[in-house]
Amino acid sequence: MVDDIKGLGKVALDAMTGLKGSPKVESEGDFSKALLDAISKVNTAQQDAEKAVQGLTEGKKAVHETMIALEKAGVSFQLMQQVRNKIVSAYEDIMRTQV
Repeated sequence: MVDDIKGLGKVALDAMTGLKGSPKVESEGDFSKALLDAISKVNTAQQDAEKAVQGLTEGKKAVHETMIALEKAGVSFQLMQQVRNKIVSAYEDIMRTQV
């Protein structure tokens, strides 16, 4: 179970390599730091998408650039939701385990 959680963090970080400044994990004990960094990167992608939409309405951005920013933000947010769901599920499994 613990190995699954460690692997989940690595999978999530590997999947986010398309985002600017992807988080780096220096050791396995830095999972919480890596998770916070990943959340920060998702937030940055969301902000970039908002700026792209604003740029589109002002005529400064092309439609395809805006759509790419929106899709990148959407996919990264969905990934973070799935990571959260897996973490909550793992926590619930641990809490159900009888000692």
